[in-house]
Amino acid sequence: MMMIGTVAFVSDDEQVIHLTEAALPGLAGIEGYSHLIVLTRAVLDPRFAPDDHGVFSVRNGARPSGINVWIVEVLGRDDELLKMRRLRAPLGSEVIDLMPYEQRDAIPLAVEPK
Repeated sequence: MMMIGTVAFVSDDEQVIHLTEAALPGLAGIEGYSHLIVLTRAVLDPRFAPDDHGVFSVRNGARPSGINVWIVEVLGRDDELLKMRRLRAPLGSEVIDLMPYEQRDAIPLAVEPK
C-alpha cells in the first residue's frame, strides 16, 4: 500500500494531514466536499483491547486489517496540508487513502448497543 500522507498535527479542534507531492493531483475537486473518508494505517496498541468485547465490536487501533477508517469534516486546504475535524488517528499515522463522504453513505437509523 502506498502512503499518500501523514497526520502532521493533532489538537481537539483541528487535525492536519500533510500530503505527499505525488498525491496532490488526486485532490482536484475535493474542495467541494464537506466530509471525507480517511483511511490510515492502524497504530496497534494492546492497551486498548478490552477484555469483555471482541475486536469487531470496538473502535480502537487494534484492527486485524491494520487499517482504520475515519469520517472527517473538511475545514480547508492549504497546498499539501488538508485541515479537518474528527480525525482520531495519532500524530505521525500514515494516510493511505481519501475519498468523498456522500449523503448516500449515511445510515440515519443505525443502532448501537447501550
